[in-house]
Amino acid sequence: MPEAYQEETRRALTISRTDTIKPVLFDKPIEAQAKYGTSLLEKFNEIFVRTTMVKPEQFESTYETMMKDYMASGGQAILDERTEAYREMTE
Repeated sequence: MPEAYQEETRRALTISRTDTIKPVLFDKPIEAQAKYGTSLLEKFNEIFVRTTMVKPEQFESTYETMMKDYMASGGQAILDERTEAYREMTE
């Protein structure tokens, strides 16, 4: 890295390491993630593209509709299972 950017990079790293939240590592597999993960990734990508391309006045309704579909297609099952697994780990 060029010397001119080293101090700025150090400051950026310090900031990025402040008030971080460690990722949660579950002690068992999340079955719903294995079952629905691939199809939900496709839906996530579709949500990202559509909400980026939609007119501003249509954003909320498009997002809400797509999130309802996402959650009904396995997202809620993953959320529920992860919540329960986290609860079990922290008791």
